[in-house]
Amino acid sequence: MACGPFVGIGRTPESRTSPGMSITVGAGDATEGLPANIRGAVIEPASAVEIRFPDATVLRVPTFAGPEPLQHVRFYAAQLPANFHMTPDNVTSVFPSWVAGLDATGNVVACLAPRTAKNGISALSDCR
Repeated sequence: MACGPFVGIGRTPESRTSPGMSITVGAGDATEGLPANIRGAVIEPASAVEIRFPDATVLRVPTFAGPEPLQHVRFYAAQLPANFHMTPDNVTSVFPSWVAGLDATGNVVACLAPRTAKNGISALSDCR
């Protein structure tokens, strides 16, 4: 999901010096044990995550708490349609255009627009 510092998780001497990410995204095809899915981590103020796909479909999912060592991070996960299939040839047509963490009043508090992100970080305005 991420290989850099994340807001709310302590850094170690081995951590990158880049700013901490506020949201991550990973998606996968169905396997024998799991359905096609999308998942990630988001900063603590986010109570929901909105995911926009290239075809303009929007999926909104609630966040949930992680284990105690990660109490300042929220997580999200959702099942994708059974026909979701990502390949190197179609990734830009099926992978989310952006994912946004929303607070309880619907304000964007975290954004990741993978095609324009720098070091896993996007401006909040990229998620609208």
